[in-house]
Amino acid sequence: MNTSTTTTSAGVADESKVMVKLVSVLPQYEVPDDDIAVPSEIRRKGLSKVVNYLLGNEDSDDDSDNDIDSDGGRASPSSKVSFDFMVKNKFLRQSVAGYIRSASLSFESVLTIHFLPRSTKPSDSSPSDTLPDWVSSVAHGGPMLAVGCYDGVVRVFDPKGMGVVVSASAHQAAVKAVAVCADKSLVASGGHDQALKLHSYDAEAKALTTASECGGHSASVEALSFSPSGLLASGDFAGGVCIYEVGDAAGGAVGGEAAGSKKRKVSGSGSEAGGVTTLTPLHTASLHTAAVTGVAWSSDSLTLHTASHDSAVRVLDVATQNPLLTLNGNKAVTCLAMPNAPGGTVLATGHPDSRVRLWDVRRDDSGGSAASFDATLKPSHRGYVTCISFDCGNPYQLCSSSHDGTVKRWDVRCSLPLYTVKAHEGGKEVGTGRQGKAMAVECGLGGGLWSGGSDGVVRRWE
Repeated sequence: MNTSTTTTSAGVADESKVMVKLVSVLPQYEVPDDDIAVPSEIRRKGLSKVVNYLLGNEDSDDDSDNDIDSDGGRASPSSKVSFDFMVKNKFLRQSVAGYIRSASLSFESVLTIHFLPRSTKPSDSSPSDTLPDWVSSVAHGGPMLAVGCYDGVVRVFDPKGMGVVVSASAHQAAVKAVAVCADKSLVASGGHDQALKLHSYDAEAKALTTASECGGHSASVEALSFSPSGLLASGDFAGGVCIYEVGDAAGGAVGGEAAGSKKRKVSGSGSEAGGVTTLTPLHTASLHTAAVTGVAWSSDSLTLHTASHDSAVRVLDVATQNPLLTLNGNKAVTCLAMPNAPGGTVLATGHPDSRVRLWDVRRDDSGGSAASFDATLKPSHRGYVTCISFDCGNPYQLCSSSHDGTVKRWDVRCSLPLYTVKAHEGGKEVGTGRQGKAMAVECGLGGGLWSGGSDGVVRRWE
């Protein structure tokens, strides 16, 4: 390849070519450390062909010139590697020349471009059998895929085969949220009946047993999250938040060090064997003036993040119960998620105006006023955003679901979605003739992606 710079007869740099240095994010795709001249109007597809050439591959079959995701989320199947490109940790979504001009750089300088394999749209999905009612929530952990449904039943699916392993009629009204603690083999469920329950899952016996009922709520339980250390946070429709200390589920006993704050419920026969314990929350707080729609822990379990229909996102110090930060928006917040990566400072929220927003929750050195900002991704959904889930293996990526029936994958370094799948748009809402809504999405370990909808179907995306 030509590695020289060209100039015009007047000695002015020729803007038809530009020098670039291509650097792989992953070691398996390293290319020679040389500056190379490429056409200045080259875009992602062309750069991908250059990288495949340097790697000794044949030309990539990637024939998509469109760097902007469409509602169909079309991605060209390819037997070769298709790459994405970043400059200064932001995805390149224009020509190299366009970036140089927008950044007021010189065409004579060498532009360093990092590259990594492109996230491709799932080619197929494995659907479950149709359930009797809407799927409200999905949570993955270890061998469990917990699913909450509007029929009041909590089901545990085989996360790969997508068959129901066991189910339990846990609530007298719709299940609004589920969470999984794989280390303790626990499933938490919150319902419109104001109940919050902990269920012990026995994979070998294929049994799901209610181990504890958690007090503290007087309204529908809307949001649940287990911390990495095993704490359980919940939020309700009245704006209340509770935190519980959860121990092992062995023998149906839950509570660990919090055992002194619980009491044993006696069965109708008077025997305690197989009884259900009652957990009292370690902490309770009225953090919001409207429904709490999301709770998310920091990776060190020291802070809890909450979101609400009151348009606020709050950060709470768990040990002192002091609020550390309040982010006030101008739109109701419908869901909340935070990556599991240590030191993560970015959280994502969904909204009724069809948008996903990113927030920086760092504080200034004084620990007082917030050094935070709202970096809004470009609008892409066409309906109420119902759920957000960060990828367990990639803290830069997250997925969102919406009433428009789609699931979208995003990267926080790019303002446009990486792809879109029509997850539940093709189905009908259970009991109606209306088009289905995507109600829940879950990015699990090992690259798993699941969604649930108002069509009563849970899908695993391949």
